[in-house]
Amino acid sequence: MGNTECSLQAYKSEADEERLFVPFKDKTSGKETYGAGKYLDLIYGEDQTKDGKWILDFNKSTNP
Repeated sequence: MGNTECSLQAYKSEADEERLFVPFKDKTSGKETYGAGKYLDLIYGEDQTKDGKWILDFNKSTNP
């Protein structure tokens, strides 16, 4: 974010699954939103650029 390097962990239920589950917390966790945080569901091809980089649209995040 800005000039700060950040990283997130992504998970798959099965090796051949075409989705990634990306949990995260932000400053609203436990105050304005669910305390355990939010998550993104990313789909191969749909949430990627042409060169394979992932697009993280935090506006699409949801609560568990």
